[in-house]
Amino acid sequence: MSITSQDDAGLSGGEPRRRMPRAEREALMLDVAEKIFGELGYQASSMDEIAARAGVSKPMLYHYYGSKERLFLACLRRARDGMRAAILAGVGVGTRPDEQLYLALVGWYRFIDEHPALWTMMLDEGLLEFGPGAEEIESIRSEHTELIAALILSHGPPGRSDMVEVELIAAAISGAGERITRWRSRHPDLTPERTARHLMQLLWVGMSGIAQGAVWEP
Repeated sequence: MSITSQDDAGLSGGEPRRRMPRAEREALMLDVAEKIFGELGYQASSMDEIAARAGVSKPMLYHYYGSKERLFLACLRRARDGMRAAILAGVGVGTRPDEQLYLALVGWYRFIDEHPALWTMMLDEGLLEFGPGAEEIESIRSEHTELIAALILSHGPPGRSDMVEVELIAAAISGAGERITRWRSRHPDLTPERTARHLMQLLWVGMSGIAQGAVWEP
């Protein structure tokens, strides 16, 4: 379906076009932008190509997003919402703390599998070293750490709430999950479930001890 620059009000061959709802149009633009950013990287991507592939005019694309940078940030923010929803869905289904962590990891890896171009886009290190893109990526990482920290606190021993320890462990889990996502790109046959199960071998032995109040001392 092509989209006119007059907000779908024009005629084509004498037949009126179906008016595309704004939310649907925005989702289409973001889908196309995400794919192109993932394929080409931020610097090589152009608003002309994104508009052409989305079937909209370049002025319309600028009307909605203002600039390529703002369009990129819109993609990242939508990704943030999707990742959060996937993680929370796993936590919500689980009934035990280990099951909640496992299902949260499965949700994360499934989301990445469903959005491969998005993950590639988020690895554009040249862009993400500074500026709004870098700030948004760091904000996503911080949110994941906060979600994991909340899970740890909800199942920790009563009266024990060393926030430095909790936040450090949560950051370590988040970092491990992200690093394994990169490693897993070279092992496409590894399912989200199997990946999460292997990672739980490392994580849960230590996490279960923490939940019982165990403390390691040098």
